[in-house]
Parts: sequence; structure tokens; C-alpha cells
Amino acid sequence: MNQINVRKLAVNALTAITYKKEYMNEVLAKESVKIDRENQGYLYRVVNGVVENLLYIDTLISSQSKIKLAKLRENDKNILRLSIYEMIYMDSIPTYATVNEAIKLMKKSNYQLVKYTNGLLRNFADNYEKIIDDFDKKDQDEISKLSVIYSHPKWMVERMINDFGIEETKELLKSNNAMPYLSIRTNTLKITRDDLLKKLIYLGIDAKPSEYLSEAIIIESLNQVDLFNTKLFKKGNFVAQDLSSILVGYALSPERGEKILDMCSAPGGKSTHIAQLIEDDGIVVARDISYEKIYKIKENTERLGLKSVKLELKDASILDEESVNAFDRVLLDAPCSGLGIIRRKPDIKWHRQMEDIDNLRKIQLIMLNNAAKYVKIGGVLVYSTCTIDKKENDEVIKSFLDTHSEFVVDTMKNVPVEFIDGNYLRILPNRHNMDGFFACRLKKI
Repeated sequence: MNQINVRKLAVNALTAITYKKEYMNEVLAKESVKIDRENQGYLYRVVNGVVENLLYIDTLISSQSKIKLAKLRENDKNILRLSIYEMIYMDSIPTYATVNEAIKLMKKSNYQLVKYTNGLLRNFADNYEKIIDDFDKKDQDEISKLSVIYSHPKWMVERMINDFGIEETKELLKSNNAMPYLSIRTNTLKITRDDLLKKLIYLGIDAKPSEYLSEAIIIESLNQVDLFNTKLFKKGNFVAQDLSSILVGYALSPERGEKILDMCSAPGGKSTHIAQLIEDDGIVVARDISYEKIYKIKENTERLGLKSVKLELKDASILDEESVNAFDRVLLDAPCSGLGIIRRKPDIKWHRQMEDIDNLRKIQLIMLNNAAKYVKIGGVLVYSTCTIDKKENDEVIKSFLDTHSEFVVDTMKNVPVEFIDGNYLRILPNRHNMDGFFACRLKKI
């Protein structure tokens, strides 16, 4: 398939994400099967890159455009966005090729904008440094400037500053736009980490052991190896899981023979890790809200060869009377805004709205109240999220404790001290180079 068709796929993918509000990972998975691996690399890079830098690119286009962006159709805007992204971030593609391909795309999308597209892109190519310099000198407040430079909605920047201060926010914004690495968790019930590491290196993969987590491996480069199509993967020797997600299992610290509940389990990374920590000796009830999610957990569980994981279709927001006082440990990895995983899913920046935080907080408290009823006296409850927003984290715990005197915050003895903030597990991408995560361990007394 030639490059023009790949660009068309990229524009279609961007329109699905920016206009139809579809999830980037799902869109890319659907589109990438239509092309070979070399072109998949281009597709993933430009789509991810445009979404990551959307506000910055739009601001640059608006500064040079005679037509307001709001008046352009989304597909036409994405042709321009794709082209500007190539010019700024992809030195390997000659400017003339970018302009020529953009004109070909625009002829098919909206012929009336061909002359406009040609003029705008050539002007940008000729005056790139001045355009950037003019933006840098533009008089605007710091929040607005940070919002544009790092392409985060202004409300999101304001919340980060409120929670962490302006200097840390700058580092957070920068890290949100950094390329995340891939990490995997060794299935120690089948193979040791050292043996898995040797086999990965033998396949040509650049990998190293995690400094803090005994079962984790960091993949530095796949070197064109299709990791998830290897025998190592198919035989269940490992599972993809971010280091911060693995730390939640450490916070729970399950023991052999226990009955444990994971209330929102899909795709099963934490449930399977819990089963691994108890050496597959006990019961891990993995629940989620849809058959599709349950199937994903089932796939992972079967591939890893785990017998202790039991699947149940349940809505965590609805109290299950049969589960009251039934579990030694309960994990609630609650639905959240996802503001800790923006570097992995940059479309979160544009799909998420400020009012979502309040709505999610209500759901989180409902689920946490249910979770509290499922824990036996003397048992442990861990509340975790993949957001860094304190309203969904610290404030949820405070509200919960205000109405649940039977619970106290418990220490996380198995979590390395580097990741502990007061009584909480708090991971920030800029501090730890991991996905942003939060967890609190509670004991029922």
C-alpha cells in the first residue's frame, strides 16, 4: 500500500478520534491491520503525535489561517494537522512531499480548499522559525501558555497546578508528552525473570530487569520483534503490565489460601498478578461489568495457566448481598479520569471534561462503600486509580473515612519507600517514569 493511502488512513483515524470521540487505541488497532508493519509505524507515530500535540498544532495553524479553524470540516482540519505535524516533528519527510501529499488528499476531501492548503503549508514551511518565535513572544498568562505548549486543556493545567504547584506541573506536562516504555510482568509460576530475560535477549529484544520490582522487565527496544506473537507470550510466560499497576498488587499483599475480590478487573493484569502472588493457591474472584471485559480477563487467565481466578459478571456500583463479609482482601481499582496515563493514551486530554471528575467521584464513593461491606473484620481493602487528580484520590479516601470509622489507613510494608507519599502510594510520571497511579490500603478493624 502506498504512502498516500497510509496518510488517508491516518486522516480517517484522526477524524474518528477528534470528531467521533472514539478511543485512539481501538481506532489504530482497526486501521493498522489494513497495512504492512513498516507503514503501521508511520500510522501510529503521526496519529499519536497529532493527538498528543493537537492544541499546539491548532494554535499554529490558526495564527496563519485566513479561515477560522472552527469553520473547517474535521476531515479537512486533520489533513492540515497531519501536514504541520510532519513539518515540525518528522525531519525524514521532505517538506515538498508533505505539501504535495496534502494537496492530493485535499483534492479528494474538499477541492475548494486546495489553493488555501497549498498557500498555508508553503508559508509555514518558509516562515516556520518566525511563526514559532512570534508565538513564544506572544503576551499571554502562564496557564494559557503551558496549555498550548504542552497541548493540555486549560482546566486540566489549572487542576494540576492546584494539586502539585506550577513547577511540578511543568514537569508533569512534559512527561505526559514523553514516549512511554513497555514493561512486562514475568509469570513466575512458569519461568524465572532471569530465564525470561535471557530468552528475550536471544530473540533480539533489548530488555533489562526493573530496579524495584522483582518480576518486572523493561523493554527498551523490540527491534522489529513481534513480542506478542512469540511462543514466550503464547505459552503464558509474561503479561504486559505497567510497573505502577504491578505496585498495586504489592499494596494489597495477598497471602496463600485467602479469598480475594478484584471488583473492576478487566483486562485482568491485577487479578492475575494477585493469583501469582498467592502462588495460585486461594480464590481470586475477578469481576467486571460486561461480557466483553470478562472475556479479556478469561483470555489472560487461561494463557497464564491460572486456576485460582474465578470470573463473575457484576456491576461494582450495585451492592452484592452475597459478598458481604465474604473476602479477606478486596481491591477496587475504580473507574477514573485516567489523568495518570495520558502519555500512553493522549486522547484522554480531549475526551475528558472537567465535570467528569465530579461524576466519577460519586461513582468511586458508591463502589468504595460497597467494597467496604465485602471485607471481613481484620481484612484489607485497597482503593486504587490511574489518575493523579487529588479529588478522585485523597478526597475520596477522606470522605470515605469520615463515614466509615471501622476502617483505618494501613501501612504498605511491601511497597518500596520511593513510591510512598505519606500514607499513600502515589506515582507521578515525572517523578518515577511510570504511569501515574494512586493507591490507599485500608484495614477493617
